[in-house]
Amino acid sequence: MEDAATGKTLWQAEAGVHFASPVRVHVGETAAVLTACGDVFRLGDGKALATKIWPSEGLPLETCCSPVYADELLYALVDGRFTVLDAADGKTVYKQALFKGKCYSSVALAGPYLYASNNEGETVVIRPGREYQEVARNTLEPFTSSLVFSGTRLYIRGQTHLYCIGTR
Repeated sequence: MEDAATGKTLWQAEAGVHFASPVRVHVGETAAVLTACGDVFRLGDGKALATKIWPSEGLPLETCCSPVYADELLYALVDGRFTVLDAADGKTVYKQALFKGKCYSSVALAGPYLYASNNEGETVVIRPGREYQEVARNTLEPFTSSLVFSGTRLYIRGQTHLYCIGTR
């Protein structure tokens, strides 16, 4: 971690290698960062709070999807399998097969829903929580980019088009 004003490194920690970006989480009252490898580091000093919290099969190196943290749950998408973990202990809450094939787009949390997409352009809208609740399923052209939300609009970069979905 670096100081934004000076660029000076504040701390660094050994972490496994994945393509996915880490996300900010809270462990009780402590601000932390969670890596796609399942390691949790305290933001203030980089102290490891937990390691490899994912289930025993772990996440493969080619994992591109960043985890999402909301309401004490962690959401992961690997090769079409949607996994929900309890953030407190890392135990699996549920798993759900969503797609066949690769999923490079990270799961997104926007408003009251999670959005999971595969490389074929299919997106599943899911209500967050301890039970799987699919709200909708939509298909566009194939894409591998992550979804971007801004206000009431969703932007998707497909293989040949840029989409804006929402209200004017």
